[in-house]
Amino acid sequence: MLTNQKCVAVGRLLPLALVVFFTACMPPGPRALLTGERLIKEGKFNEAIAPLTEATVLLPRNAQTWNHLGLANHGAGRPNEALRSYRKALDVDVNLAPARHNVGCLLLEMGQPALAATEFAAFTVLQPKIGEGWLKRGRAELLARQFDAAEKSYKAALALNARQPEVWNTLGIVQLYRNRVADSFLAFNSGVQQQANYAPALFNAAVVSHFYLPRKPVDQRPFALDKYRAFLAMNPPVDNLDAIRQVVAGLDAELSPKPPAPKPVFTPATNAPPAPPAPPVLAVVPKPEVPPALPKPTTVETNLVAKKPEPVPAKPVQVAAVTPKVEPLPVVPVKPLPLPPPVPTPEPTPKPAPPAPP
Repeated sequence: MLTNQKCVAVGRLLPLALVVFFTACMPPGPRALLTGERLIKEGKFNEAIAPLTEATVLLPRNAQTWNHLGLANHGAGRPNEALRSYRKALDVDVNLAPARHNVGCLLLEMGQPALAATEFAAFTVLQPKIGEGWLKRGRAELLARQFDAAEKSYKAALALNARQPEVWNTLGIVQLYRNRVADSFLAFNSGVQQQANYAPALFNAAVVSHFYLPRKPVDQRPFALDKYRAFLAMNPPVDNLDAIRQVVAGLDAELSPKPPAPKPVFTPATNAPPAPPAPPVLAVVPKPEVPPALPKPTTVETNLVAKKPEPVPAKPVQVAAVTPKVEPLPVVPVKPLPLPPPVPTPEPTPKPAPPAPP
C-alpha cells in the first residue's frame, strides 16, 4: 500500500508570552531567545543551539525556551539532546501543546510509535481542532498496530476536513488491516474522488478490487484494470513499476475474451466433383428349395422287381447341337427304401421290367 505522510516538528503554535521591544535596552534572555528562533526559521539549527542554550540559563522557567532548544537539537540531528529539552519544557508546562507534538514526532523517528501515539493523544486533547494532530496520532497508532484507535483518529481528521485524499487513503489501509475489505474499498475510492490523480489511492483501489473483493455478485476486476491503467499513465516513481505492469498485463489477458474459432471456408473445386459412391447392393439369398416328397413304397409280389420311381424329367439345357433332337439328361436312380417282408401270394405271371432309359 502507498502512503505519503511526514512528521515535521512545530516551533510555536502558541504565541510567546513575551513583549520584546527592539531597543538597545532589551534584556539578554529574550534577545537570545529571539536570535535562536530566527536561526531556526532560517534552517541554521547548529548555530541556533548556542543562543538558545544561553536563553534557557537566563529564562529557566520559560517552557518555550526549552521547546526551541529542543527544535534546534532536533534539526541538528541530536535526538537525545532534543528529547531532554522537550521533556524539560513539559516539566515547566505540562500543557504546552507544541512540545507534545514535537516529542511525538521525535519518538516516531526513533521507532517508538506506541509512545508517540500517547504524546499525540495528549496533543489532540489540548488542540482538538487541529487536523494535523489527528493525522499524526492516527499514523502513530497505525504503526503501533492499534487499528481501532487509528480508525477513530483518521475519521476525526476527516470530520474537520473531508477533502484530504491522503487521509482517505490511509484510512483505507487501516480498514484493510482490520479485515474490513468493503470499507477499505470505499475509503480508497473516496480518496480518488477527492483527487483523481492521487497515485496512492488509485493504486490501492486497484489492488483491493483485484485481489480482495469477491467476484460475485459483481466482478470488480474491470474497475481494477481501469485504476491500474490510470496509475501507470502517471508514470509514478515507484521501485516495482515493472512488476505492476506484469500484473496489469495478466489481468488484461484474463478479461479479454478469446476470439471465436474461424469458420471453415469452402473453395470451389477446379475439376468436376467426383461422382457420389453407388449405394450398396444387398445380396438376396435364395430361399432353399424343399425337395419333392419321396413316393411311398408299395407292396409287391416276392418275385417281382420293385418298381423304380419314375424319374423326374429335368429341364432341358440349351446346347449347340448338330441335330435339333433334345435328349434328356441322365437321371440318377433313387435307391428304394427297404420293403417289408413279403406276404406269400400265388405266383403271378412275371411282367417284364421297364426299359432303362437310353
